[in-house]
Amino acid sequence: MNRIILLALLCFFCIQGVSSQDLNFEEKLSPEEAEEYYTMRYKNKRGTARGFLFSGVGLIVIGSAVLASSDGWDGALGGAGLFTIGTVSSLVSIPFYIKAGSFKRKAQDARTQMSVSFGTIRSPQRKDVALGVSFTF
Repeated sequence: MNRIILLALLCFFCIQGVSSQDLNFEEKLSPEEAEEYYTMRYKNKRGTARGFLFSGVGLIVIGSAVLASSDGWDGALGGAGLFTIGTVSSLVSIPFYIKAGSFKRKAQDARTQMSVSFGTIRSPQRKDVALGVSFTF
């Protein structure tokens, strides 16, 4: 009974901690800080996804080799287990790649919010040159 009460209290405090987080922190970041934050998150998620994918492919290859060279049920079960774990690990990498792409787009959007561009505009009908300046904040 004490374990159930302790578990219920722990869940309550965990939910309180999550619900009290500031979810609108993006509005408080400058474009430079937002770009840096999302670039960091992108690199972390991409690294995690690559780790899952490469380890999954490695386990699939090793499991296939064990299955091909096994003589009895023990080797076949071990190879099938490695193959299955590798497949699951490879599939787990997909949501991490999707989230990394989302963070990459957010970082690029933050970068475009602070763009300043200069350039010359030349019209084919006229011979004079004009200077174009674009500020987007």
